[in-house]
Amino acid sequence: MPGIERTHLPLEQFKPLSKFARAEGIKIIIGHGETLVEPVIKGSNRAALEADIDILAHPGLIADEEVKLAKEKGIFLEITSRKGHSDTNGYVVEKALKSNAKLIINNDSHLPEDIIKLEELIKIAQKANLNQNAIEKIYQDIEKFLSKK
Repeated sequence: MPGIERTHLPLEQFKPLSKFARAEGIKIIIGHGETLVEPVIKGSNRAALEADIDILAHPGLIADEEVKLAKEKGIFLEITSRKGHSDTNGYVVEKALKSNAKLIINNDSHLPEDIIKLEELIKIAQKANLNQNAIEKIYQDIEKFLSKK
């Protein structure tokens, strides 16, 4: 399934580049969020959420209004195993559960060695204060999303 992550863009380019990607047949668009460990432009979370994306990756200390926007638009917020990016997993989970926003559990692999087993991803989710029922709901939401693509 073709997908792309929009990373380190000038804020005004999120919308037109997402529109372009959809026109070119891209099925899943990920917006690079405001992680604490990379020099991302402030406002990237909002710009990505206002564009046509499916997932906001590692959104860092995402604001309440941004979580609400993600919920309204059905955009998944990422919980990740990636070192550094995962530092705010618990924060993102707390905000998402409060607003009933969708979550996705991901390893954000950059290298083949970064790919981990499902059991390890589940442990990451549990460490971020997700219980088994919440984890099962996340995977159900993802299955529904993928079946529409």
